[in-house]
Amino acid sequence: MIGQLDSLSVHCVMVPGSQINVLLPGVAIDEIVDNKKISHEPAGADWFVGFVEWRGVSVPVVSFDAMLGASVANSKKKGQRVLVLNPLPERGEASRLAILSEGNPKTVTIDDAAVEMELPTDLDIRFAVMGVNVKGRLAVIPDISALLDTFPTL
Repeated sequence: MIGQLDSLSVHCVMVPGSQINVLLPGVAIDEIVDNKKISHEPAGADWFVGFVEWRGVSVPVVSFDAMLGASVANSKKKGQRVLVLNPLPERGEASRLAILSEGNPKTVTIDDAAVEMELPTDLDIRFAVMGVNVKGRLAVIPDISALLDTFPTL
């Protein structure tokens, strides 16, 4: 076979949370914006932060930490960022979602040597695909489709 690869690598973004890191493939992220653009919503689920106005569209912002059951303060903090995700192809342009980051996301390369880690039993894993060891730290790969299912209009 011509050009057979010995290993597979994926360029990803490690998104710091207050307690849990999120790992996303780089192509999943459309843009990273400042948290000052969030209009916080006082009511609703603990994990629902509010909306970010992005390119003329109101995109819902979630705290992935809170979705997994970690206790987090739902307030603006210095250094927070908002990652606006690309829509899932099967759901169309209206399925945009944003994830809150507790600091600057970092690019990492994951290869076939990455080790799957067991998720802590106290987490609500409905929104997680799996945990991965990234440089000695647990990173959770979110189930974006399950996240989108929490919003009936997306």
